[in-house]
Amino acid sequence: MNLDTRVQLAGIELKNPVMTASGTSGHGLELAPFFDLSRLGAFVTKGVSLGPRAGNPPPRLQETPAGLLNAIGLENPGVEAFCSGALPELAALGIPIVVNCFGEDVEKTVAVVARLDREPAVAALELNVSCPNVKAGGIAFGTDPAVLRQLVSECRPATRKPLWVKLSPNVTSIVAMAQSALDGGADALTCINTLVGCDIDVRRGRFLPSPGRGGLSGPAILPVALWAVAQVHRAFPDVPIVGVGGIRHGEDVLKFLMAGATAVQVGTATLVEPDACVRILREFEETCRELGIGRVADVVGTARVEAS
Repeated sequence: MNLDTRVQLAGIELKNPVMTASGTSGHGLELAPFFDLSRLGAFVTKGVSLGPRAGNPPPRLQETPAGLLNAIGLENPGVEAFCSGALPELAALGIPIVVNCFGEDVEKTVAVVARLDREPAVAALELNVSCPNVKAGGIAFGTDPAVLRQLVSECRPATRKPLWVKLSPNVTSIVAMAQSALDGGADALTCINTLVGCDIDVRRGRFLPSPGRGGLSGPAILPVALWAVAQVHRAFPDVPIVGVGGIRHGEDVLKFLMAGATAVQVGTATLVEPDACVRILREFEETCRELGIGRVADVVGTARVEAS
């Protein structure tokens, strides 16, 4: 049967709902030897800041039984190097390019958003609000509703491009944070960023990764991410949601769509299997055909709770 995989996400048409996740495939060119990146619905870059960042000292990654802890520290060459380097090559792919971006304070975040707004190759911006706000005592933008609302509201006038906000799960209520992002002017929400966790090297008696904590990603967080998507979709059924967290198989994509996501991002799986995105996309299409799904967009938010 014919399968229409197209989805509309905050004014952008994706030919299918599968994207990369920020931070797990660099700025894209690292994956190019493994598969044709143009097969993706969109490409999401590693986080970009106003100036270059060196990131944290090693060890910055730590494997866990069902995932990965990372404390890369948002290493990147800065927005000018990105715009003159990787962006032109990404633009040649012919798919939407979504740039994940952040700043250490509101002013720097607004500045990087304004700079990226000038680039025609950028289809949308995804705000990483898990970066600590150095002017607010190190509190992460995405854990305080008032701080998040201010950040998004000040970024909104700086760009005409769709503005996505990547929400943190390390909060009491992700729905409250979603409300703050939307009040500030967000066009779409990405659910979720990593969970805070740690490991311990018992022989050396030290916490891992090097800062003493990291962001947990991978299979372990899939149920948490699904629940976050479901909660946000129930609260804001008309808001586009991008689901991310632990996706490894085609059925996982379908789960996120049924929970309320319009599209998904594949992250940690690509670190183990560089061409995981295209395998997952192929499995997703096969599952849709098996279930008699003709139009992917019709699946969004269709999961239900059985009456007792």
